[in-house]
Amino acid sequence: MAPPWVILGRVPRVAAAADEEPEDDAAPAFSLAVALPPRVSLLTAARSAHPDPTRPDKFPYVLAAGPDCLLSRFSVVPFYGARFGAAADLPEGHLVVARRFGTAAAAGEATAAAERVPDRPAAMPRIRSVEGVGLIAVGDGEGYVIAELQIERGSDRARLFRVHSGHGRWIETKLTNPLPARDREWVPGGVVSLQGRLWWFDLSWGILTCDLFIDGPDLMFYQLPGHRAMDVPALGNIHDSRCITACQGKLRYMEIMPQLSDLGFESVTVSMWTLNDVSWEKTYEERLEEIWNDNSYKKTWLPKEVPEIVLVCPSDPDLVYFSLEQRIFSVNVREHRALQFTSSATAHKLVNLPWPTSTSSRYVLAWELLHSAAEAGLPVKKEKAHIDEEIHLYAKFCKKRAEALKGSNDYELCHMCFFEKGRFIPVKKLGMEDHCDRFHKTKGFLCEKTGCVVRAATLREAGLHHHYCHMQKSRDWWRPYLEEHGQA
Repeated sequence: MAPPWVILGRVPRVAAAADEEPEDDAAPAFSLAVALPPRVSLLTAARSAHPDPTRPDKFPYVLAAGPDCLLSRFSVVPFYGARFGAAADLPEGHLVVARRFGTAAAAGEATAAAERVPDRPAAMPRIRSVEGVGLIAVGDGEGYVIAELQIERGSDRARLFRVHSGHGRWIETKLTNPLPARDREWVPGGVVSLQGRLWWFDLSWGILTCDLFIDGPDLMFYQLPGHRAMDVPALGNIHDSRCITACQGKLRYMEIMPQLSDLGFESVTVSMWTLNDVSWEKTYEERLEEIWNDNSYKKTWLPKEVPEIVLVCPSDPDLVYFSLEQRIFSVNVREHRALQFTSSATAHKLVNLPWPTSTSSRYVLAWELLHSAAEAGLPVKKEKAHIDEEIHLYAKFCKKRAEALKGSNDYELCHMCFFEKGRFIPVKKLGMEDHCDRFHKTKGFLCEKTGCVVRAATLREAGLHHHYCHMQKSRDWWRPYLEEHGQA
């Protein structure tokens, strides 16, 4: 049986001072709101989790996850831990491990203690990139090893920095750099823990790996499969279209890419390769159009647009999570079937970051939980399949709409207020467009039914509104549904 897992948001929420009890020294350093995929589980850091509680980082970053621990990087205001790229011009960040997860009093939450990782001595270079630091759990989370690999452009040597839990110091090991003799930068894109090793990857080039539990390990290089390696480092959001991850105990490379067919027109393929020993083997290659044209995808009301890769299920390489229009949805790629999706644009809100974000592996990760942790009471909020949840939400919307309007022909319930903010706001029909423009900063998409003034945030939501509010056999279809579920 595969262990339970969650989609974890990498940028924790930082608890405000008003959220905490200042006199309660036993308050947990971390709390976790747990939900099953396709929803995102969010970690909250209390001030006590910060190495410098007087200047708490507003945007810390989860670098890696083990079965019972999470490794985060904290900085101090005005800087933040979720900073990508070279960090030589910023103050040193601090590493903190969240450990010993247990059940919280609140339903659907877990708590954990904070364990400060010793800072590096002044003689060692600071962490160069948050995407170059990995963690290996030892003994089902009882211990861990943290490591960063630093590669100098054009050098025949690499520098490995390691620290073990329970040890008070970092150690440095110089390794032979196996990268091809090419004058280009190694750009860290993330680290995977698998088979007792760390696998550092550059999504435009390849993978470096070594055994951390021996002295002077050999560093090995695997170039990306096929012709996927680029001549120069990629710019932009490469995480949106490529990912490297562990699944079923093997390393996988996945991508979405346009492809020119023999007929001369462009298509889009979803492909996966598996690293077997020393070579790559193609697992599958499917056309995105096959997924778009399946009835299961049509029921999502999502547009036929190229999505972002979120992650691969840790126990099933065919089950892949994508993101489109701020919604996460899962697909069985080989069967071309859409399975589940979040039904609200706020359902996978990661954190209020000060820059636009995607839902790629740069901002989420798949976190496998210990069976023992789940059995001990680690709460997991179960979510229904997308169709049931969708019906439930629109039944509630129709009920609130009937209550708010009470037969009035001059008003309509704002769709965006309900589904984005959970508010029931009747708006004059003649003023609906102006209301959406002023309060939601968009005119939205108008329902296609003649005379209906409802505007939704996306074309998909406008279609769902039309289906549930205008296309049912009975106008009051929602009444027996809510009565059956005890919510009339």
